[in-house]
Amino acid sequence: MDPPVLLLLLLFCSETWAQNSGAHTECSLSEEELRADLMLLLDGFNHIGPDDFSRVRDFLKTLLPMVGPVGPDLVRVSLVKCGRDPEVEFYLNTFHDLSSMVDAVSRVSQSPPLPGGSSDRAVDFIEKNITQKDRGYRAETPDILVLVTDRNSSGVNTDVLDSLRFINLKVFVVRVKVTDELKVIKINDDVAEVFTVEDYNSISNISEELTRSMCRWLKVKLSRPQPESLSFTDVQPRRLRASWECNSRQVQTFVLFVHLVHPESKVQGISVLGHERSAEILHLLPNKSYRIIVYAYYSTGFSNPDTGVVTTPQDGVRLSAGPGRCSGSVELLMDGSWSSVCGRDFGLTEAAVVCAELDCGAVSELHQGALFTEGPAVGRSFHCDGAETSLKECESSETRCSAAAHLTCSDEVLRLYHGFSCAGDMELRHNDEWRPVMTSEDPDLDFGSVLCEQMGCGSALKVEYLRFYSGPFWRLQPECVKQRSGLTNCLDLDSHMNETKGGLGLLCSEFYPVVRVSVSSEGASVSSEGASVSSEGASRVQRVLVMLGTNFSVSCSLDKPFVPGQFHLLSPTGTYTLSSVNHSAHFLIQDFSPAHIGNYTCVFCGTVLIKRCFKSTTLYVTPGGASTLTLVLISICVVVIIIIIVSATVLTIYCRRRKG
Repeated sequence: MDPPVLLLLLLFCSETWAQNSGAHTECSLSEEELRADLMLLLDGFNHIGPDDFSRVRDFLKTLLPMVGPVGPDLVRVSLVKCGRDPEVEFYLNTFHDLSSMVDAVSRVSQSPPLPGGSSDRAVDFIEKNITQKDRGYRAETPDILVLVTDRNSSGVNTDVLDSLRFINLKVFVVRVKVTDELKVIKINDDVAEVFTVEDYNSISNISEELTRSMCRWLKVKLSRPQPESLSFTDVQPRRLRASWECNSRQVQTFVLFVHLVHPESKVQGISVLGHERSAEILHLLPNKSYRIIVYAYYSTGFSNPDTGVVTTPQDGVRLSAGPGRCSGSVELLMDGSWSSVCGRDFGLTEAAVVCAELDCGAVSELHQGALFTEGPAVGRSFHCDGAETSLKECESSETRCSAAAHLTCSDEVLRLYHGFSCAGDMELRHNDEWRPVMTSEDPDLDFGSVLCEQMGCGSALKVEYLRFYSGPFWRLQPECVKQRSGLTNCLDLDSHMNETKGGLGLLCSEFYPVVRVSVSSEGASVSSEGASVSSEGASRVQRVLVMLGTNFSVSCSLDKPFVPGQFHLLSPTGTYTLSSVNHSAHFLIQDFSPAHIGNYTCVFCGTVLIKRCFKSTTLYVTPGGASTLTLVLISICVVVIIIIIVSATVLTIYCRRRKG
């Protein structure tokens, strides 16, 4: 389950004296920068006396004036109370002035002392009820969740937060009279800040410290360059390309979220590497408006996003009179009306273009449809070369034909949600419904490799259950999939479809770069064909011959662009490190001596949400050939020997002639 970027709570500092409060907190941010939504979560407090609960309310009333300017275009605040069941006290768009908000807090009642309730349930409740556009949710502003609790072992479950993909979230926890140790809450490498007070009388004393911490976080967030100038090109009914600019070379990844505008819902998440400035968005619907949100992710966290809205056009091709939208007679929209596509010259290449244009998977069956009842009719004949993204891009001509092309596509489409093109959480579309994938038994790499191959991503490096998930899913039978029987035929539709379990994550080989190592020197040679070897395959060690006393260079490189990172050269004399420049690094080894004899291996380390390292195969550098001085001496010796031989020969001939 993937909510929109959860814009929960932002409390920050104002440079003006707050109304109804003597508190004053320094925060050098402009009014324009003080735009955010604020979410307070009261967890527990149903077993304390009315006086202590009144002190909790006073804490909130003290904190609210420090938020800064409240208004529809400035700061928005929401409050959820979690007793046995979560309750909304007010939404993000309920109040637009501070006094009304403070009055509402004064009227918050204490929950009855009943067992049950948890922060996890409250966070799930927030996702479904607060982070909605009609509740005042704004996807383009920073998020902070402030959890105020008196429960032992309370805190938001990290798995729940991970499953929700709280991209823009910072968590602050206020604990009152809690004795146990709180587990670390960490989201996107950002650890929650925890404030603990010993009794209810002192809870209001932390208001300024809490607000200053929020202000510091906001200032750091605003300092990160964000994507801008978001635009859309090649907009087709079911795909488009989003492009943006970002004035930073330190971006590790860009994360895009695609929201359907009506009804408001998130439909997919996409990640691309930090050097890229565009992404292709697939699996859209025709005649729909989408809101695209793009974030830049740095080693310190996420930036603010850029957003844009785009509407897809109507389908230009369809399969009519079939059992579903992915099977039937091929028809093309021309000048506002549908016309048949002739089946006579319609082959597998043309069929593949149509299946891809309709987002219906691969070609399953192709044949001519039934003869036209009224005899030959005017239709269009097409010839495609396979590179087209729509049938209209193919060469065509008007002709008379007796039957239309009839096509059935597999309607089996996989995607890796909230990930990269070849790494992420697996989702399968069946009956036009996307669901996470689970299996009837533990998956293995052979199962994952079939799925990777189907997406053109090579083989599987890892397939495992990831993240917390609760909701409907599609269950695949691994053994059936490995026999390549078709994903639809391998669905287990009779099993229970609404379990709480992790969805499957898939990592394919084509996602990672291949690390290559090579040696170059005027005095170097290789004992086999070429010194450049990859990190995949070859277990043998190649020998490189280098003359003693010469200099040589070890080059480390990637076979394709990847995130910024560092190359480490593992050598007999130690480990050396250089930053990646144009996806490569060059290490100079001077005056080759016996100490340099041995194995040389390149390791590249870069961060894609987490730090990852990749290793090349190994080159063994050993002395070989002759030094320049040796070659000179040998040459002199050869010349001297030749002179001696020639002289001896001449002398012998001369002596023989004298005797004769």
